[in-house]
Amino acid sequence: MRLVDTCCALLAAGAVIAGVACGSAPPTPVSEEASPPAATGPPTEMPERVAPCLPASLDKGPPPAMERARVGGRTLRFCRREALRGPACYAFDIESGALSMEEVPADFDEEPDFSAPVPREVVVAPGRRSLQVCDASNEKCERVDLGKGAFEVSGVAANADHTRLVVVTSVDESAATAHVVDMATRKVVSAFPASTKELPCGHARFLGGTVLVTADVCAGPHGAAWLVAPGEGRRIAFVGGSEAFGAYDVNAVHIQGDLWAFREERGLEVVYQDVVTGAVVRRVDLADTFPTLVGEPLADPTVGVMLAGAPGEVVLVHGGNAQGTVVLLALKGGVPEQRVATIPECRPR
Repeated sequence: MRLVDTCCALLAAGAVIAGVACGSAPPTPVSEEASPPAATGPPTEMPERVAPCLPASLDKGPPPAMERARVGGRTLRFCRREALRGPACYAFDIESGALSMEEVPADFDEEPDFSAPVPREVVVAPGRRSLQVCDASNEKCERVDLGKGAFEVSGVAANADHTRLVVVTSVDESAATAHVVDMATRKVVSAFPASTKELPCGHARFLGGTVLVTADVCAGPHGAAWLVAPGEGRRIAFVGGSEAFGAYDVNAVHIQGDLWAFREERGLEVVYQDVVTGAVVRRVDLADTFPTLVGEPLADPTVGVMLAGAPGEVVLVHGGNAQGTVVLLALKGGVPEQRVATIPECRPR
């Protein structure tokens, strides 16, 4: 029987066949690629486009300072307080030169904590002329006598395995002294100067098993640093090989073994130095990575930073007038290889 005859017979019997009329041809199949119905609601907002460049300064002055700069692999992440958009955070791929935007941390308006790590086994309570060293429960405490005279404990730092502390004492921000305390015996094993007459503010921390002492003028970007053997309090060498190496708030990054990299206070030079022997292994001149004025590099000693990158690598982020210049140093076979990348900046229209 034909399809039409079948349809008519079914309809006569009271059946309903959707879309089929008696005597008509079979319905045309609907294509699976038919166009969807037109949207009737408001248009969907597109996601924000990846930022191709950093906003330029409105008044041609220095750009906003980089904050919370950090490196993961070969990606530099940082935030700035932009004049128009407010806080903004970015990720810069050092290899490809690509810049993208990231979420602003919820605690961005809070000051990050850069304090020295507190020993996990002890609670330290600084006081006048002494130090209270307690166990983790804060129940068993012993007093460590740091000497005679009127002075204040101005800083405490621990080595990596928390077997030693270095405690800095000072009198009215002058005549700073560093004391190395053995945690097992709670005794001072050595004490040595942590400042000079010209650089009265002193600080100390551990680099591996060596003490790094930094001294500065307290209120300006100028300082010097030296390495000290903690057991006997003997000065090993100046960081950079001499007192002339600027070391205000010096950046130190561990490379391998006893080898560390140090950034000169203006960012003009990086030295690779053995912190046990004091030997300077390599020097890298970075003056040509800064813009110049009358032949002199415009280095800003207050805003540049050196960060640890991938193993054996350091990343220098210039600041001030040179912000946007990123220098990657990788030590290959004892020889540092240099790569300079530029964060793209939007050109004013």
